[in-house]
Amino acid sequence: MNNKIALKIKVFFWGRIELSPHSSKPATRKNMKLWGRWQLIKALPEMPDPSRFQELLGMRLKLLDLSRVLLALIKKSFCDIEELGTEKLLSQLDEVSDRFNPQLKALQAERIKTGLFEVVGKHLQKQKAYLNRKEAELKESIRLLSDGLATLLGENEAYHVRILLLGDRLVDISRLDDIRQLKKSLQAEVVQLKNSVFEKRDQEAERLSQYTAQIKHLESQLQQAVQDAQKDAIIGTYNRSAWQRHLSTCVDYAAAHRHPFNLAFLRVDEFPMILENFGSNIGNRVLVALYKACEQVSRPTDFIGRYAEETFSIIFPADTFRTVRKNLDRLVREIAATQYQFTFAEQTFNLRFTVSVGLCRYHAGDTRESISNRGLAALQLAEEQGKNRCCTEKALKKLIP
Repeated sequence: MNNKIALKIKVFFWGRIELSPHSSKPATRKNMKLWGRWQLIKALPEMPDPSRFQELLGMRLKLLDLSRVLLALIKKSFCDIEELGTEKLLSQLDEVSDRFNPQLKALQAERIKTGLFEVVGKHLQKQKAYLNRKEAELKESIRLLSDGLATLLGENEAYHVRILLLGDRLVDISRLDDIRQLKKSLQAEVVQLKNSVFEKRDQEAERLSQYTAQIKHLESQLQQAVQDAQKDAIIGTYNRSAWQRHLSTCVDYAAAHRHPFNLAFLRVDEFPMILENFGSNIGNRVLVALYKACEQVSRPTDFIGRYAEETFSIIFPADTFRTVRKNLDRLVREIAATQYQFTFAEQTFNLRFTVSVGLCRYHAGDTRESISNRGLAALQLAEEQGKNRCCTEKALKKLIP
């Protein structure tokens, strides 16, 4: 308590009751009651020093600035590699940096720290593995080219030496006077020349076979790299670019062969709340759980892509509209009934979430944009009607006056 305030209270009370532990005056009930209140007032903790409060606030602001600087340095350590999802991670780190403000609570700061350690650590490990893999591939390519060039030069040099020696021997043969000896020598040289040509041809065929095998291996690696570039590095689904290309292919095929397909959009209802309370790492684990659940209701011919942050899309090229609707209704029920357990900030949590689904079907004349808009409109209708449900484009038609 401020010393001036304490002094005023003391003068007030002592002026009224004129009582002290050494007073000879008799203690009345009123005086004793006032004396007890004074003892309680003396026991109150002192008010914090304003200068100390300003000092602590300044230290807090400096720590927040230091955190932003460290976060900026971490961002500079990332390589701009599309297939690792670096651009998305940088965007998430920018959002985290914006949350560094004086109003940040201790529990929120702890959650941000835990999430950053895990997300940044995993990304740096993936980046290191990617760079090591590319370095090994580059070294292998250089080795193959060096070995191939050395082999080619060595074989050609040996072949050229044999041809030159043959020329020297032919010069010597031309100096022979005996026609029979000349014929015999020429026949021997022709046989040796043929053998050299056949040997050279066999060497080139073997080398061609080796190069063909190496080219096939590199083509396989290239196809795998293209496949990986189309996938979301964190969730495992196809990314939006791959989804758009596949949807365009389905639209073109449906228009040419009159073979309609079904298109669904799925969104996690509680995703903003999950991000707010637990961060992007737990949010990504929720999306992985949704992706695995989608795989349970899809065929190998179906195409699962990530349309937006918490929104997936599935293209069903083979099933009927009724079958797809039935499977998606079952998916919605199973996800709502499932409980997920995870550890966050050294605490164990049980989490349930739900999904909303919009479903539509290709109609003659549809474009990629028109069928997507109908599916997204059906998804929005599902959310407006209470979420945790599947709505179709048929429900949209009922709402049109």
